[in-house]
Amino acid sequence: MKCLFGSDMATSSSEQKRVILWAVPRSCSTVLAKCIYNKDNVKLLLERNFKPFYFGEERLSNRYSDGVDTSNFSSTTGNFKKSKAEYEEDYPGFDLIFGKEMAVYLMGKLDTMDYIPSGYQHTFLIRNPKQATPDLYKCLTDKERNGCDHFDKLEATYKPIHQLFHLIKKETGQTPVLIDADDLLNDPAGIVKRYCSLTGIEFVPSMLQWEAGSTKDTHWHRWPGWYEELTTSTGFKKLEEVSSQKPPDLNDLPVEVQESIQENMPLYEELKEYRIQV
Repeated sequence: MKCLFGSDMATSSSEQKRVILWAVPRSCSTVLAKCIYNKDNVKLLLERNFKPFYFGEERLSNRYSDGVDTSNFSSTTGNFKKSKAEYEEDYPGFDLIFGKEMAVYLMGKLDTMDYIPSGYQHTFLIRNPKQATPDLYKCLTDKERNGCDHFDKLEATYKPIHQLFHLIKKETGQTPVLIDADDLLNDPAGIVKRYCSLTGIEFVPSMLQWEAGSTKDTHWHRWPGWYEELTTSTGFKKLEEVSSQKPPDLNDLPVEVQESIQENMPLYEELKEYRIQV
């Protein structure tokens, strides 16, 4: 498959591939990353824009500004350009470089390709806001486990992923690969096989199962409030088994959460038309 950006990358099965998954929060993006990482010889790059978004000198979110001294973070978190450079570094010896990012981290920086890593095929994962947003609200208000106590519509918005999808579509002249989380959970094998086919990743059945517990080179086990279902799993759960698929009555949610869902639904519905199907 031809590389979509940057210098010509390898196209044969014996040469390195680079794929990045752009997602919205609580869309099962980490379980898909776990699935891909379950292959041999994969370098996993996780949310390199997280620290600049929350702690860097250009930070866009004030979530950790109250009661948290961030003065020492800027020297260690860099900025969005440095995060882009991290993705573009040489990683010799790996068959696949796989990145997972949240589009919202680049809010306000998606008019051009200036902050988008070169050399990658850009793919997308979305989820119905009626499921994703209540789940995000639950996580962001679980102070005991996650250290957060309030919901912020900025972190829940679908505007960045909608903008980025259409930017990539315009720049490449191709429709990017996009997955809907419901389809992924309804038919993990079928969707993962299709995703791999469209990205040039070799599919192997062992990708769909793994051992419960921590995953090397990640910190998922340190954040049970966010990743407990993943770290205790041994594979994809069926749609009806995922606890977050049973959201509360939307009328019982705070007004700002309801407003966020209403604002995001048209963007989700439009993007959903491009989803891959088996």
